Amino acid sequence: ENDHFNLSKATDQFASEFSMNKDWLKFGYHGTNGEEKMADVAASVAVSIYENVINELIRITGGMDAIDTVPRLHYFSGNEPALLALTNANHGSNGFLTADDDRDSYYLKGDENLYIANHDFFKDDNGIYFVSTDLRLDNTLNPYSSLIKIADDENQNKCIEVFTHEWQFGDLMKLKLWATCFFAYKEGYSWDFPMYRYEQ
Repeated sequence: ENDHFNLSKATDQFASEFSMNKDWLKFGYHGTNGEEKMADVAASVAVSIYENVINELIRITGGMDAIDTVPRLHYFSGNEPALLALTNANHGSNGFLTADDDRDSYYLKGDENLYIANHDFFKDDNGIYFVSTDLRLDNTLNPYSSLIKIADDENQNKCIEVFTHEWQFGDLMKLKLWATCFFAYKEGYSWDFPMYRYEQ
């Protein structure tokens, strides 16, 4: 949301088109606005915010099949009660994507973040799983060489998580996406969502 818009004002006239493309295009919770951090909210507030967004997305996209249940929360921020509440919410999260850099993600401690960086995956004592982000296209000039280096890492589990921001889209980002797709094709990677790769 911002001062002039929230998801309740979004049309649902494209729901059938979104539904037809659900195999490659999904929507998930990221944040309510540019300021809010899930680390700063109580569990009950987190659930209310999350469920409101997901319910609107279900309406807009035509159903739960277009919803990604392993979100990347804004600033990789979230306290333990809030994230636990999100996994138990209606249409709750199955896990969370972690940072692509050396910052700590969510409520995880330093050694847990280091483990994720070295193993791509971590399941905590709450049963919540976290999946590392390998490459932020915003920050690389040559994604193909970056992806080769990531794939050659002996700790890599052969699932490479790549992302960018929508405001980055332009001619240069199109080239980066093309290079990413070419890498996946040439190296025999398939496309998928983490929500399908890890057990809850």
